[in-house]
Amino acid sequence: MGFVDVSSVDNSDQEKDEKRALVANIIDKSARSKQNKSPIDKEILHINKKTKIFLKDNPDIIILNADKGNRTVFMSRSEYENKMEEHFSDSSTYKLLSYDTTSSLENRLISMAKNLKDKNYISEDTYKLITKHNSSISKAYGLPKIHKTNVPLRIIVANYESPAHEISAFVADILKKLTENSKYNVKNSFELVKRFSGLKLDPGELMTSFDVTALFTNVPVDYALDIINERWNEIELHTPIPKEDFFVILHFVLFDCNQFQYDGKIYKQEYGTPMGLPLSPILADIVMEKVLDLAIPQFDFVPVLFVKYVDDMFTSVPTNFAQHTINILNSVNHRIQFTSEVEKDGQIPFLDVTVFRNNDGTIGTRWYSKPSSSNRLLNFFSNHPFQHKTGVIDNAINRIFGLSETTSRQQNTIVVKNILEANHYPAHLINKGIRKFFHKKNNRNTTLSTVLKEPITYKGISYISSCSVNIGRALCEGLDDVKVGYKPFKTNRSNFSQLKDKTNPLDKCNIVYKIPCWGDGFSKNKCELCYIGHTGNKFGDRLGQHQNDVKKSNDEEEAKNGQTALVRHFQDGHAPDFENASILMMEPNEFKRRILESLNILTNNSMNFRKDVDSISKVYHNVLDVKFSD
Repeated sequence: MGFVDVSSVDNSDQEKDEKRALVANIIDKSARSKQNKSPIDKEILHINKKTKIFLKDNPDIIILNADKGNRTVFMSRSEYENKMEEHFSDSSTYKLLSYDTTSSLENRLISMAKNLKDKNYISEDTYKLITKHNSSISKAYGLPKIHKTNVPLRIIVANYESPAHEISAFVADILKKLTENSKYNVKNSFELVKRFSGLKLDPGELMTSFDVTALFTNVPVDYALDIINERWNEIELHTPIPKEDFFVILHFVLFDCNQFQYDGKIYKQEYGTPMGLPLSPILADIVMEKVLDLAIPQFDFVPVLFVKYVDDMFTSVPTNFAQHTINILNSVNHRIQFTSEVEKDGQIPFLDVTVFRNNDGTIGTRWYSKPSSSNRLLNFFSNHPFQHKTGVIDNAINRIFGLSETTSRQQNTIVVKNILEANHYPAHLINKGIRKFFHKKNNRNTTLSTVLKEPITYKGISYISSCSVNIGRALCEGLDDVKVGYKPFKTNRSNFSQLKDKTNPLDKCNIVYKIPCWGDGFSKNKCELCYIGHTGNKFGDRLGQHQNDVKKSNDEEEAKNGQTALVRHFQDGHAPDFENASILMMEPNEFKRRILESLNILTNNSMNFRKDVDSISKVYHNVLDVKFSD
């Protein structure tokens, strides 16, 4: 179950103990009660078991998400691997490296960040935020573009464990100020619909959408840096870091840290920016802004509207200027190339709306679902809290009705019901949600609240149907500024294939681990005790420290400096089984990791000292059925 952080709630110690006792009682009752599974639950578990067996018996079949549309794709492993290899064979974009430079990059990052801190350009907190320890190389994987011919793969580079991730996000947060007030950008479809309000098109204008081909891979990095240099007077308003030092960071992230691993090989991206790097969408947006600023003044007409969402654009073009427009857009930079689509029968899809002409020339909209979309939502029979399911109903209704003209109400009612019923939502809940939506819409401006609410603090726990909601109520009782969110801890994602290269267990960090005992080597019965520990360092390094501690324990002087339970057990004549040491769980937050370590000490037959579990309140010990010996 997810960690319940009672200690972080702003209450007295007595109130905290009372809440702990209440939570412990709820968990204890849940654990002792017999939960009979419903026929649907049994069927779901049966299908899930059959799926796992099928995938085990057919290792050449992989399951993965589609790039868009929330669809699940079955693909042969050989087809996936061939597509990935073909993509990385593009020598103009990728270069094969002979070794991994992550360790040296991490050292350079720390040195660079320390230099910024020493010059008072960043605070101590920012220094800790952007530096990375025990990092590992980025891993690449592909998602199938099922809406494209031959189903190519979109390459994603997962770099959250790489040296570049945090400092990339830090720089991106500064640079996003350049496009926050863009005259082109829309944040979402709702803002798009607002931008259409009151606009009128002439009969001779064609509604047209543009799309950039493989934007992230084709972002000209040098061009992006030139734009940043040109607009430095805007950037320096948001950071004390001088331009020279700022560009050192940019070059480090974009040119030095652009390596990744796939299928055991190390690649460097020679052109563009990888999808997955926090800085990539910001650079793409900056470049697109510049391209449009240069292109639009060259049009032989003034667009009534020109809007952009990432690499998708919408405008209206006079009938005879369609080719002229795309020629100008494609002439600005040879790597940024556009494709276009014009309206058919007076309408055109853009984002998730269909844009159409009304008889008077004004623009109308209605919700649109792409052919590649599954319209799959959280299933009503999923193991989630009821409020999550009513939230799904509300969100679907709000999107479908909110993006559509009021004249489409009858049609949208049918669409909403079809989609939600296909996800097994009962009709009475759907009808209730529709009534609630229109009641709010009709009474939106009748009352205005002037009460200033305190900021809400959210706590997250895993969802277990028999107890989690009751625990949430217990934690929030008497606290208006605290709310609990629930997250599933078992999902169908466990059936999806592991596409990224696996990290060597010895290179994993932020872990709780277990070291079994060999015994004394003489008795027939192997020792059943184990040592539980946690570390933020790499597992292999931590095991090496334990091995050194065991060796040093033979030195009487060294032994006086303190011993772990593992060393004490070794001195009793037993030997640690380092070869079979294993990782129990991973948790990046040190406080939570310590709690998880203590929980594992309490629930395993461990050799750890009693003080190793002091972080767990004794209120919970009965729930864990723990018995200590002094």
